[in-house]
Formats: sequence, structure tokens, C-alpha cells
Amino acid sequence: PANQEAYTHRNGRTARWDATGSVYLILHPEEQLPPYIPQDTPVHTLPATPGRPPRPRWATLYIGRGKKDKLSKGDICGFLCRVGKLGRDDLGRIDVRERYSFAAVRRTHLSRLLTLVRGEKIKGMRTIIEEAR
Repeated sequence: PANQEAYTHRNGRTARWDATGSVYLILHPEEQLPPYIPQDTPVHTLPATPGRPPRPRWATLYIGRGKKDKLSKGDICGFLCRVGKLGRDDLGRIDVRERYSFAAVRRTHLSRLLTLVRGEKIKGMRTIIEEAR
């Protein structure tokens, strides 16, 4: 905060009534603690370059067909399990929209799945099946 009043006001928002709270200031390496904050306040340094977060366990498939094409969740589930060789724990949520669909699949199976379903028809229809971006 720019001044002591703003600092006090914001700290007051960390706890109400008899509750307690903690305040954290995030400073750029070239910044100093403002003069209105006690200089003996503990300071913890963050790493200069944080590591990349791990990739999610699930990937989202885009399927270029939907309700208008009379495609259902069951059709997608059956197709991905039969043709894509997915097990019941490898397939997550399936959302069928008007003209396209999404399906969650385990990321560890994504590459093999995309290879297996490439060029295959789902419910007799050719469509695009790719990782959603």
C-alpha cells in the first residue's frame, strides 16, 4: 500500500471481530519495506525463477460433433473406450454441446488415443478429434 492508512485499512480486512489473520507483502527484489512497517518484520525470499507447474493429469478432447448431429455422451464414451482403448478410469467428464463436444481423458493416454481414433468414424460420421487448446 502507498501509505500507512491504506496499509492499516487492508490489514484490518484480514480479520474481523475476534478472528485473527495474516498479512503478506510481496516485494520486487529492488523494493524495500516501507518506512511505516517495523524493520524487524520477518522477510522470506521467493525463488528468482519459480519452477513450472506440473502438467494436469487430464487433457480435454475436442470432438467436432454434437447434439445437432444426434451424438450423445454414451456414443462418445463407447467410441473412446472401444476404438481408443480407454478403460473406465481413463475417461472423465463428457460435455455434449449443440455442434461440438468435449471429453476429459487421462493425459498419459492422450497420444495413443489420438493415434487410434485418427480417421475413425464416430456413429458413422467423420469428425475432428483433437486436444482442445
